[in-house]
Amino acid sequence: MKYLWLCLCLFCVPELHAQNFGSSQSLRGSGKKLEAANKKADDEKLSKLKSEDEIKKFWQAGLLDRIPNGHYGLVVDPRLEESRRYCRPFAVRMAKDLGRKLKNLKRKAPRPLQVNSCTRDLLTQGELRKTNGNAAPTIGPHASLHLRGNTIDFSRIGHSAAAQNFVRKELRRLQGQCKISAIEERRQAVWHVVVFKEYDVRGSACKKAKPRSKK
Repeated sequence: MKYLWLCLCLFCVPELHAQNFGSSQSLRGSGKKLEAANKKADDEKLSKLKSEDEIKKFWQAGLLDRIPNGHYGLVVDPRLEESRRYCRPFAVRMAKDLGRKLKNLKRKAPRPLQVNSCTRDLLTQGELRKTNGNAAPTIGPHASLHLRGNTIDFSRIGHSAAAQNFVRKELRRLQGQCKISAIEERRQAVWHVVVFKEYDVRGSACKKAKPRSKK
């Protein structure tokens, strides 16, 4: 019976379809996690934004939404340029939902969730690379996801342990549903969150592979 159960586990357990985002409970970064998120962005046909002019055109066409500042439990870092306070609509919805839930914690979350960074264009990222050795490249499998418009950095600074644990729990839940890929960065006190188009899907968005049959 034990041998039969082992066989069933080996051949019939569903897997995430063609993606490698690591453990759904892990908020650690890795090269494979970044590669998988870039591959996902390619599959979703999310182009890299070339310039601030293109960001403006995307917003005017409804392909980008503005991050709300002072609403939905969110604030934007005042140092972030006005021209870069935009994201894909589904990423903005995710930020609003997370900010709203954190706000509802009341005493556990005395301050709103701050957006430190979101969309960047190729020109801005290229300039950033010249002064910041930790900045991701603009091309290749490890390219910055901020170029796609689906990525937001949320600050951890100033939040209580309870509030931070709540955010971690939410990020793990959404990652487990294949709706985001999240990293808790160590060099900077931020949660780096890549949001997928499936964020709006009800329930889990994980695509399951067909069970492998025993030969």
